[in-house]
Amino acid sequence: MVQFKSKKMLTVRDSVKKSEPRMTEVLTEREEKRMAPLLEYLKEDEQINNSTGRELTGKSSATVKRYLRRLSDVGLLEGEGSTSNKVYNRAATFWQQKISKSK
Repeated sequence: MVQFKSKKMLTVRDSVKKSEPRMTEVLTEREEKRMAPLLEYLKEDEQINNSTGRELTGKSSATVKRYLRRLSDVGLLEGEGSTSNKVYNRAATFWQQKISKSK
């Protein structure tokens, strides 16, 4: 069992289940700016993986993994596959709304 120094940290950690959505459901302006290359790519392509994300952003594998996980957490992407070959697909409902609004 992992022990935390702060009771507050322990309470927050224990109350969050992996199956529940994250507390923040939207991207911040800062996140949108940092993830802009990924978001632009996803307007045209339906899938993205870590290596493509690294090429687009010039960031490390860990950073791109965090970006893709964040986009998945807010409902923009849906991940499939194992850790070593995970592919993220556009979440159909969100992107259909986004594309129809831009027309």
